[in-house]
Amino acid sequence: MWRYYLFLGWRSLWKTPVMTLLMMLALGFGMSFTLVLLTLEQAGSKNPMEHKIDRIFSVQTDNWSENPAEIFFQSRNFMPTAINFRDTKFILNSGIPTRTTMLSASGAILENPDNDDVLPAMHSGYLVTRDFFSMFDVPFKHGGAWEEQGQYNGIHKIILGDWANQIFFNGKNSVGKILLVDGTPYTVTGLIEDNWYMAPRIYDPTNTPMGTSPGFFFPLEDIALHDYHRWGGFYTWKHNQILKSHEDFLNSETLWVRPWVEFDSSEQKEDFENYLKGYIESEQENGRYLRTNKIALSNSSEWMKIVAGFQGLAEVALTGLILLICTTNSIALLMAKFLRTTADAAVRRALGASKSSVFIQHLFEALLIALGGGLFALILAYYWFEVLKRMMSGYDYYYFADFAHLNLFSLLLIFTLVLISTLLSGAIPAWRVSRAQPGRYLNAE
Repeated sequence: MWRYYLFLGWRSLWKTPVMTLLMMLALGFGMSFTLVLLTLEQAGSKNPMEHKIDRIFSVQTDNWSENPAEIFFQSRNFMPTAINFRDTKFILNSGIPTRTTMLSASGAILENPDNDDVLPAMHSGYLVTRDFFSMFDVPFKHGGAWEEQGQYNGIHKIILGDWANQIFFNGKNSVGKILLVDGTPYTVTGLIEDNWYMAPRIYDPTNTPMGTSPGFFFPLEDIALHDYHRWGGFYTWKHNQILKSHEDFLNSETLWVRPWVEFDSSEQKEDFENYLKGYIESEQENGRYLRTNKIALSNSSEWMKIVAGFQGLAEVALTGLILLICTTNSIALLMAKFLRTTADAAVRRALGASKSSVFIQHLFEALLIALGGGLFALILAYYWFEVLKRMMSGYDYYYFADFAHLNLFSLLLIFTLVLISTLLSGAIPAWRVSRAQPGRYLNAE
């Protein structure tokens, strides 16, 4: 019997091909656009450090203006996502966490003094402390991390990624070689595995989270001696502070370092929290931390939601709104079509068709429209993804293509929502049409 209803529904749809195509395209556009946005949202929230979810934590302190009107909107918990250099040194010296990492996106002019064929050039990298590599499971092809941490008299060691090593040392083992960083000699201590990357870049998701792996890593402690570039986001609430020198910057309330800590036990974490709160309370006596003494230790998943701010919520709201608009337009056209065929349904009723058969036939029409919309959604989503891959294939989105593909779960979820809404909405006019009185329309004829 269902084949008969499908046949009737298909024939009815072909009587109004333009309207049918408009309904399917509206559903297809809404479903495909929603599918792309949801897929991108899921890719951005993927946690590559899930296996250390209960061990590594980002550190936030509420070092912001005491003025209630000045709110830090860049994070979902309204707390700054970075700390200043003064607090960085204190946390590094705590000795409580098993590992402590401080980092900031940076860049420098690199030069191989023994290779005149390669000109000096500016490259992107990261200022980090030694524990970064073990905390975030960075694999080494040769060598390893430098030994020093928390020393500010010049460590002058560097670790190269694959592409930087290819440029300056032709891909050879360069451990022990000298590389000039803004003119200062640095010794290469390690080479990272060729295929290593982290996307999203969870340790600093505010800075090209899908971008190519950094070319090099060098000690953050060396910033005490050299005014290296700081390309990560940095924030300040003291707009009247005058920074005449690099030393003034390091002693200022400018927030630019992102701290991470790793614990082996909950007791260790509790000790660190008490240690940090005690430090903040002592600093409050010196006129700092006038806002609160609140701190936040967030695991990697919580951290990604925090740094996403309210953008993620806005994207989800936009996704739902687009799907709602497209589905509503399609449903409005469907209701108009059904109500226009009331006379035809009355004639069928007069010829012996039951109310239920007329009702089911119209539901099958709604089902066919939803299926057609799903087919258009697949075609359009594939097109959107191909366009995005071409548009976002540069340095900042180097690994975007690994995530830009159809997500089966999202597709099934969206299609189910559209199917249910289409069938439920189609049920109302279908019920009205099925209850039409044949005599009224026959007399009109």
